[in-house]
Amino acid sequence: MISVCIASYNGGNFIEAQIRSILEQVGIHDEVIVSDDGSTDNTRKLVSSIGDGRIRLIVNDGPHSPVHNFENALRHAKGDYIFLADQDDVWLPGRVSEALQALATPGVECTVCNRIVIDRDGNTDNIPVLKEDFTLLPFHRILAHNKYIGCCMAFSRRLLDTSLPFPPGLPMHDLWIGLLAHKEHKVRFIPRPLVAYRRHGNNVTTGKSPFSLAYRVGYRVRLYFQLIARLHKSPLR
Repeated sequence: MISVCIASYNGGNFIEAQIRSILEQVGIHDEVIVSDDGSTDNTRKLVSSIGDGRIRLIVNDGPHSPVHNFENALRHAKGDYIFLADQDDVWLPGRVSEALQALATPGVECTVCNRIVIDRDGNTDNIPVLKEDFTLLPFHRILAHNKYIGCCMAFSRRLLDTSLPFPPGLPMHDLWIGLLAHKEHKVRFIPRPLVAYRRHGNNVTTGKSPFSLAYRVGYRVRLYFQLIARLHKSPLR
């Protein structure tokens, strides 16, 4: 069973197209969990109007932020394999099948696919964003410069169970999950773009950190010790 987890907030412009691109690739027993963070537009209405029984629309009643909203979606996931998805992207053909093929490799607990960038109208130059396999980089390089982009990730239930609950003060959910996988398991990079990553001017993440250098160094130090503590308790070791 596959669980696709989407964190939504005022995503009415693009979320329906994203969900439909996902539904084309998942099976009848899979689920698409949409955790809404208190949208004030028509997001929830659009999601409900799709009328597909595989969609589970839930409300984030906890702290309001993309990190906590994704955590809420992940807590409700029932699948053996978990896919993260942003509300404004589009899945390309092969997103599910190629990730599952990679996850079937012994020892691989996480996959990251390549992506192309599209604008709000879907225009693209079709140039893959990632030029190299970053999963071969040493752990400290990943800790210093995050390469794990959530919308391109898929991972096992085992890795999800290790990841939850998120540690307090976590600034990026994908970095946390990626670091756990990078340190303890095999991660498979899929060089073919399988996600159309939409840039439309109102993205929650823009590629440039809003935090100061001192803050970024500080939270990475805390994150490292939180990660070591989590792995020490994990039955996966």
